[in-house]
Amino acid sequence: SGKYSNVLADNMNDSLQNSPTKLWMDIPQKIVVSPKVNTPILLEIRPEQLEGEVFSVKWKVDNGSGWQVIEGQNDLCLSVTPHLTGRFWYCAEITDSKGNITNSSVTQILVHRDIGEYYKDSKTGQEGIICDVTQDGKPALLLSLEQTENLSLENANEWCKKIGDGWTLPTFEQLYSIIVNQEVINETLKSMNKKEI
Repeated sequence: SGKYSNVLADNMNDSLQNSPTKLWMDIPQKIVVSPKVNTPILLEIRPEQLEGEVFSVKWKVDNGSGWQVIEGQNDLCLSVTPHLTGRFWYCAEITDSKGNITNSSVTQILVHRDIGEYYKDSKTGQEGIICDVTQDGKPALLLSLEQTENLSLENANEWCKKIGDGWTLPTFEQLYSIIVNQEVINETLKSMNKKEI
């Protein structure tokens, strides 16, 4: 399994893929979340690059069985509260005043019951908080139980090397998922008498 450190560098920044209609730049292309999270995830489009004014918006979701229009959701912002486990893909179909149709970038929301739970690999001894899983539900990324704070990016990378082989800083998508799951992660850390994030 992969792993990354829970050190948050002061100037961590990752750019997302560009698309004709951008999902709000604060939203990554993949969000991993526990079904225990009660805070809605907001997806927003900014049709800055369309030639005409926005005439209509249709949000669509695909859970593996094909794209379906989400009835009653026609604003530039979509609020998603994860209750069911699974992988869900969201995008917006935007029609401008000239009749041109553009699809936004796609964001995947992975809802899995093990996100935020403690895990220790029986073979390697690696341990941490599960932040992502593989297609078959096995831990893919762990959040380190070791913590530090207020480091420059260079010092944060050095700190990751010191705590062990394979530990890295989280990407923007991974960091976003940590923030979305912070309450669930903190419950687990607190139960282990570890410092909360």
